[in-house]
Amino acid sequence: MSKSCCKEALNNEQKKTPWLDKYRPYFPAAFSFTLLLSGIILEQINPEFFKKELQLLVYGIAYYAAERKGFEPSEHFKIFLS
Repeated sequence: MSKSCCKEALNNEQKKTPWLDKYRPYFPAAFSFTLLLSGIILEQINPEFFKKELQLLVYGIAYYAAERKGFEPSEHFKIFLS
C-alpha cells in the first residue's frame, strides 16, 4: 500500500467519529459543574427545601461525577499534599 492510501484511510476514520464520541470525556465535568453551580445558586437563594441533607447530596454527586473518571487527586493537587 502506498503512503497516500494509508493517510486517506486514516483521515476517513477520523472524519467518521461522531460528535458525541468526540466530546464524551467532557460530559462528567460539565455535569459536575452544572450541579455545583445549581447548588451554589440554590444556597444563595436559600429556599425552604434546600436543607443540609440535600446540599450534601448535590455536592456529593457533583464530586463523584468529577472524580469517577479516574482523576487522581494526587496528580492534580500534588502542591497541596507536599
